[in-house]
Amino acid sequence: MDFSDGIKAHAKRVADFKDHVTTEEATKMALIVPFMRFLGYEPNDPRVVIPEYSADFGNKKACKVDYAIKRGGDIVIIIEAKKVGEVLDGVKEAQLQQYFQSLLTVKIAILTDGVVYKFFTDLDHKNVMDKKPFMTLDFNAVEEALIPEIKKLCNDCFDLETALDAAQELKYLGQLKKLVAEEIESPSEGFIRHFASQIYDGRLTEKVIEGFRTRIKSAFEHHINDILNSRLRSVMQLPGDQKDGAQGQVEGSTEPVYILGNRQGDGIETTPQEVEGYYIVRAIISDIAAPERIFARDAASYCSIILDDNNRKPICRLRFNNPAKLVLETFDQKNKTTTLHKLDKVLDIYQHTGALRAVIGFYAKGKEPTE
Repeated sequence: MDFSDGIKAHAKRVADFKDHVTTEEATKMALIVPFMRFLGYEPNDPRVVIPEYSADFGNKKACKVDYAIKRGGDIVIIIEAKKVGEVLDGVKEAQLQQYFQSLLTVKIAILTDGVVYKFFTDLDHKNVMDKKPFMTLDFNAVEEALIPEIKKLCNDCFDLETALDAAQELKYLGQLKKLVAEEIESPSEGFIRHFASQIYDGRLTEKVIEGFRTRIKSAFEHHINDILNSRLRSVMQLPGDQKDGAQGQVEGSTEPVYILGNRQGDGIETTPQEVEGYYIVRAIISDIAAPERIFARDAASYCSIILDDNNRKPICRLRFNNPAKLVLETFDQKNKTTTLHKLDKVLDIYQHTGALRAVIGFYAKGKEPTE
């Protein structure tokens, strides 16, 4: 099992156990200790992990952090555990900050309820824990981009300088992404003035700024869609001599189908959510089916993801026409059944990894697929 698969396996463990965990101690045993062990830190080895480590601070005595991890004889990582579902707010962060400042060799501090992990360091002021985490890992919906960063913290490949460099990049990149998202969703006056002043010669009155607010938001949305569609056209081509944008039929369906990424005049348009869903499905099965074997065809009522450009080898269908009611349809070819799964967000597709990989396994065994 590679590291990415291990993370996904632990995410499934969290999903299975979290509703049955009712105390902090149970959270540690069921969720946190297994994750520590997965990262290579054996909780039963006192040379590596010290539970209830003393972290007295000033006049405050008998302060103990839940876990302290040693490397080279020094405590470099501390973990403060809370019960599943407990809000990891500023009060909890302040408690962790006190522990951090009392242990001068510590460079990584983790606050967790076994589901969400907040990672802190001291990028802003040496030996003073930053107010904001440089990384947040949520096992309810693991971000693929974070998996390589988590791996850098493993016991067998941990390098403090590398870890801190990565922490700095993650912190600033994360904050910039948040700012960009906020500006795209609701452009600030300064943001609007920056762009409007370059194309508008008149005086930027309040009325003019308000007029540009909608234009700038729309321009960003169109630009993002153009990028997505351009990338999709480059990786998903129709077979044979059919040209980009060609029209066909889904086998067994009367609905017209189009290459993903093209807008058609009769109402079929691939949405950003369908694009995201396609890439998530590819990521889930990429180790058992080469990405170039995964195709998508967008129809009026669903976007079908298929293997080998063969409509008789369906992997799943994205029923995302209503953004407020996302539905994933998976196939059980062995029993010739389909199942509809309601999703709160597109990333919830990861919760159905087993079904997606199982159908690929069925095709790999040479079974004759049927829809």
